[in-house]
Amino acid sequence: MSGDTSTSSTSKGSSRSASSGSRGASNSEIINLIKRNYTPPTAARGSTQRATLTITVNANGDVINVTASGPDSTVNEAARQAVLNTGSLPIDADDPKYPTFTIQFKGSN
Repeated sequence: MSGDTSTSSTSKGSSRSASSGSRGASNSEIINLIKRNYTPPTAARGSTQRATLTITVNANGDVINVTASGPDSTVNEAARQAVLNTGSLPIDADDPKYPTFTIQFKGSN
């Protein structure tokens, strides 16, 4: 099941249909949205840019809290800021993994 081609150019405002029983985005789709807002820290050049992100969203998919943990504090902060800049995630409010979920984020420089 690698049908991730449907994420070609979704806009930030596309999460309004959460209550219509639509399928929420997979973790990999959410990571791709976050990566669009990720700015690799120059202090972390050449390092492994990984962070475990714990994200809390409301029923609309709006990010209300995010924490990041990993070996590099500058990567953690950059990943956390990328989630906040994404603002809203296309979730399925009926999915039991929400409102708080954890994903593994890998950035690159």
